[in-house]
Amino acid sequence: MKMYKKHSFTLIELLAVIAITALLIGIFTPAFSRMMLGNKVEQMASNFKTGMEVAQAKAVASRKHVAMVMPSTFKDIDPKLKSFVGGGYRFAFVKKDGDKWKFAGWVPGSAWSNMSDGAMLVGIVSRKDWYVEEGKRSSGLLNLNGNDSGKPNVSLASGIDDQFTGAGILTDLEVDKETVGETEEPVDADMKALGCDENRRALIFSPFGGCSDTGSVLLFFFTEARFTNDNYQYDNEDNFMVMKLNPITGKVLFLADEE
Repeated sequence: MKMYKKHSFTLIELLAVIAITALLIGIFTPAFSRMMLGNKVEQMASNFKTGMEVAQAKAVASRKHVAMVMPSTFKDIDPKLKSFVGGGYRFAFVKKDGDKWKFAGWVPGSAWSNMSDGAMLVGIVSRKDWYVEEGKRSSGLLNLNGNDSGKPNVSLASGIDDQFTGAGILTDLEVDKETVGETEEPVDADMKALGCDENRRALIFSPFGGCSDTGSVLLFFFTEARFTNDNYQYDNEDNFMVMKLNPITGKVLFLADEE
């Protein structure tokens, strides 16, 4: 019987394998990270689009006004909801009270959805604020530096909070409150968890399928973003997606689909 001698790796061979592995990790890790973040932007935008379509369907099916409540600031918000700021949402029934919209309860079975993880909804603007260049939409859509070069009128340098405060963009919701000591707090626990009034804003869909209180087509901007040390960090301004909502029909599509 022929005997085979078992071969063992030498120290030099092991060190060579470790060095090559470390080199490959160093080369491919940044590319893999960029790919994952790119997927997160697409996933965030896709989930938000689905959310708007679900809100519209629930409004039509229930013959009630359904609000897509969106946390948009970190001010006073309960820690359990922080990961939903900038793209998260929950569905609520609302009703008209004079010239205001009033929270009437959460849609049964709805919960906070679309957690932010490397990608965020960083701006909402109306179509009338859309900058054009020579009658065509510019290829550069997201203006992180605040300079005007045929890009939309969205400057994100000041942070996400300012992008959700435009008149006619989102609707403020009134909530029933109770007096606790010398302060008033919302009766509903999750409304209370939202913190400040700026987090009780919503897109409202009517029983006819359109979007109430919105006079212009809305554009939604998603990009790589995260909140660290009380600041918003935009890692790659070239990786973004833009979505359009027609307030009359309630139709939602990505702008690339228009080409």
